[in-house]
Amino acid sequence: MGIELSFGVLLALLLALLWGTAVAWFIRFHEAGITLATHLMWFVVSVGCSGIFLISLLLIQPGGYILWWQMLALMATGAVPIAGFSLKWGLIPYLIGLVKSIRGEDG
Repeated sequence: MGIELSFGVLLALLLALLWGTAVAWFIRFHEAGITLATHLMWFVVSVGCSGIFLISLLLIQPGGYILWWQMLALMATGAVPIAGFSLKWGLIPYLIGLVKSIRGEDG
């Protein structure tokens, strides 16, 4: 019952990464996604987590349970693209603009 990266686990992690990327792309570049992320963020989070939970169905063990580290890895893998998009197009440009405004630079 140790940590084994079987084909099923790797497939689930890849699907979680793709799902997280799709959600991140949607809330960053699609008009409806931007609106949902602005006004109904709870809904976007619910959809993102629901996708991860559906992917976790691939990992059900013969006894009917999912190992804790597999679920943790799925949640983290699905969150990485969203965090990356948030940093690249949200926090970092904001901080750069803040530093420029403090320095009195235009632009």
